[in-house]
Amino acid sequence: MSTLRALLITSLYFVSAAGAEAQEPNCALRVCPGKAPNPHGDANYQFKTTSRVYKDGRDEMFVTCVQNTGDKDMEVNWVIPGPETVVLKGCAVTAPRPHDTRQVLDNHKGCLRYGASWKWTKAPFIPHASDTGSISGEVGDCRSLYVVTAPPVPSQPRKIRFEAERFGSSVYKEFQRTLSRIFYALSIDVNREENVYKTSIKITITSAYKDQPEYYSNGFAIRASEDIGSSEFMASASGNAQGGEFADGGLIEYTLLIPEKAVQRFLRYRVLSSDGEQVASFDVPIWVPAPNVTP
Repeated sequence: MSTLRALLITSLYFVSAAGAEAQEPNCALRVCPGKAPNPHGDANYQFKTTSRVYKDGRDEMFVTCVQNTGDKDMEVNWVIPGPETVVLKGCAVTAPRPHDTRQVLDNHKGCLRYGASWKWTKAPFIPHASDTGSISGEVGDCRSLYVVTAPPVPSQPRKIRFEAERFGSSVYKEFQRTLSRIFYALSIDVNREENVYKTSIKITITSAYKDQPEYYSNGFAIRASEDIGSSEFMASASGNAQGGEFADGGLIEYTLLIPEKAVQRFLRYRVLSSDGEQVASFDVPIWVPAPNVTP
């Protein structure tokens, strides 16, 4: 993050502090679930992180969470597990990652960047075996990250439901006035007869704070990343898998064939401000072909 960006956010914070102090945040979660939260921070920002794994129906839910315990809104990007978002003061944000197996690795201290000056720290989380490649790229001081492809593990699409939220400014240079809540509800349904699965992501965009003074939004672009390396397969989807433009909400919905030899990956959706800056992201399970996997 640039020095200009840091100064801008800091100045906006002080200008609006008196009016924002009494505002109630428009967030669903105030405290991170899980035991033994890990404290982090410095003179400007304070926050806690947790990580847990639990059974939810057929899924093993690997969930990380960041709770902002400081007195100002804080940008955060927990690189491997997420979340990447703004965390409002007094709020907590989760990053759910459903897997069909509980292949737990030893705790890993993952790279996490936070605050207006984007300081690095490391926060422990419980990784899944499919994170092996990404973990091997987190070396040294977190300033040089890369991703190595993990060994493919056979998996099949399944019914999944969860909800989560992200926060970000719809105009990058007007942080406080356009700070918005991006709520998303994910559902995945499987049709074995037709050998397809349907993913629906319902998106609702509102102000980040209730009765937020001078709030306005220019909307967001929510775009699928190409990081999973399956652009040709994604192009076969019927619907709008690539995302689109959202003023106050909408639906990303698409149907894909179930590959004969499938592995689960996570398709990352990037949330972009109206002036083209990435302000948040979230991950969605996807099943892609892996010819070298034994079903």
